[in-house]
Amino acid sequence: MHACVALFLCIAQSRPAGGLEPDMSFALTLPVAEAALFTTGCLVIHLLRRHAEVVTAVLACLLMMVVLVLGIAGAPEPFLKAQASSLSADAELIHLVN
Repeated sequence: MHACVALFLCIAQSRPAGGLEPDMSFALTLPVAEAALFTTGCLVIHLLRRHAEVVTAVLACLLMMVVLVLGIAGAPEPFLKAQASSLSADAELIHLVN
C-alpha cells in the first residue's frame, strides 16, 4: 500500500521513481489515474449496494451522456456547420418575430 502511494507521488511530481526516466513516469500517470478512478467507482458502488435502483439510474444517465458526447465528437464537420448555421438562422427568425 505504501509503495503505491510513493509511486503515485513520484508520478505526480514527475520525478524518476526507481530508475524510470521522467517521461516514462509521465507515461504512467494516465493508467494510474484510470485505475484510481475505477477503484473509487467500485468502492462507491459497493457502499451504495442497498440503493441499487438509484445507482443503476445514475449509471444509465452517465452512460447516455458519454454516448451523446462521443456522438457529437464523432460527427462530421460539415454536419456540425450545417447545424450551427441552421440554429443561427432560426435565432434570427425568432428575433424578427419578437
